[in-house]
Amino acid sequence: MALRRHRGAHNLLGTGQCRRLAKLVPNLAADNGTAALLNHSFVEWLAAPIIFPDDAVRARPLFTTMPSVEQYGKSLERALSKLKGDQPRAPAVLRAQLRRIALADRAAGNVAATDYTLADADVYQVAEGAFPTGPDVDDKYDWLGVLTVGQLVPADGSLVVYADLARLISPRFDHAEALKVGGVFDVFAKTVQKAVSRDEIDLLAALDKAELAGAFNSMVSDTRRGGVPTSAGSAIDFSSW
Repeated sequence: MALRRHRGAHNLLGTGQCRRLAKLVPNLAADNGTAALLNHSFVEWLAAPIIFPDDAVRARPLFTTMPSVEQYGKSLERALSKLKGDQPRAPAVLRAQLRRIALADRAAGNVAATDYTLADADVYQVAEGAFPTGPDVDDKYDWLGVLTVGQLVPADGSLVVYADLARLISPRFDHAEALKVGGVFDVFAKTVQKAVSRDEIDLLAALDKAELAGAFNSMVSDTRRGGVPTSAGSAIDFSSW
């Protein structure tokens, strides 16, 4: 726990190809003379769309699992090596460019494209024990305790959906803080609830936590396309950089 808290309190250092991020997105990265200083949440948002979990990782509970910094670095290093030019660009543009590169790299069957694969040995375990229970958890956000990584993986096999959620559920290196009432998972569940209509909330209330977790991927996919309005007529704000 102490090591996780320590890790979460620090910026990341991008070296090699990742040092180029200080030029590519200078508003979000700074070069300290030897490396690019990077915020973890930004790296998660940028790199997760080019990471493809294997079956073992897909089976892991989401609340216990986070791709390692080393995996983010390895995947970004590979994709950035194929990106031409260091001209500054919008973060969303860079993200889309890296994603196209990674998808093409994998489709070509290049051996080094395994750098995009997330194996069980390449994840951080960010929580131990069971998901909390209690009157402020049960039937409110307990379904996040059974949600697996694989249930957030779309047809292309990537963590792009996870990446879009990253700013809502990160940082979570301290599981006692992340899982408590009022923590990031509680707030995340409330955000999801606000993204559906009153009629849909009533339908979802009839589901058990396993059924809710199973329905979540399709609900998020609809919302990312703007298809799940709230009563106010807007969708979940998947904040971008």
